[in-house]
Amino acid sequence: MRLREEAQNMRLREEATTQRDRHSGSRRRPDERLREEATTQRERHSGSRRRPDERLREEATTQRDRHRSSALRMTPPARLLEVSGISKRFGGVQAVRDLSFDMARGEVLGLIGPNGAGKTTVFHLLSGFLPPDAGTIQFDGRPIVGLKPHAICRLGLARTFQIVRPFPHLSVLDNVRVGALARRPQMADARAKARAVIDQVGLGPKAGHAAAGLTLAERKRLELARALATEPILLLLDEVMAGLNPTEIEAIVSLIRSINEAGVSILLIEHNMRAVMTLSHRIAVLNFGEKLAEGEPASVANHPRVIEAYLGEEYVHPSAG
Repeated sequence: MRLREEAQNMRLREEATTQRDRHSGSRRRPDERLREEATTQRERHSGSRRRPDERLREEATTQRDRHRSSALRMTPPARLLEVSGISKRFGGVQAVRDLSFDMARGEVLGLIGPNGAGKTTVFHLLSGFLPPDAGTIQFDGRPIVGLKPHAICRLGLARTFQIVRPFPHLSVLDNVRVGALARRPQMADARAKARAVIDQVGLGPKAGHAAAGLTLAERKRLELARALATEPILLLLDEVMAGLNPTEIEAIVSLIRSINEAGVSILLIEHNMRAVMTLSHRIAVLNFGEKLAEGEPASVANHPRVIEAYLGEEYVHPSAG
């Protein structure tokens, strides 16, 4: 009897607790619902404000990535030098007429032609020593017509000269240090760069010698070293092999090849056809200031107009004797 009463009391207590919880829950649920609904509305409203911006950002990012991807697929090799329609007249002489060509990074381009064809004038126009009468020159993505030679040099375009004129009473090291100062204004830094370049061109043992005492081959290397000391990305070489014997030419060819392999692009004027054919990726031929032909060495060497104007039949059909 007592057990039944205790069991009945337990049920009554459980029912009372359940009723109290339900009653308490009924008081809380509307607030909770309101809070939940308010939170949901706020999140929805906040989401509606953010989503268009997020979509725009996502779409912009996607378009940018697609554009970059397509650009990588479609863009041709980067052009380091772009020459378009340049001309230069000296009185009644048209030295260069409507000349256009370009160069890719890392390329060696040979520029050949008869004496008086306008090759060195082209170098003067590219390096800022002469202004063109017409046309444009873009170097590394920027126009350089009208810039002074030292400004063009600082952009990374350096040149040698056909007639070598070092400072005769200065040492080899000091001659090259003058070039290094273009980018390295601190004397110690310029001296260290000059020393490295002198070793690179094979003049290390002559570093302390006066330039006046050098042989022609050594002066040619010194001229090359002074240009290299400016740390160019494009190097214009104007007949650096002229007057050298076959052994000296072979050594200079090896040196130029190593400079190119180190990442320096080279535009080369040279009359030694074996050297030009060995070094050049492409060749452009000038005649009376105009471009006569352009292409790979083998095709240019067999071009009938190039043979007629410059190479001659003996180059294509050398005599047996």
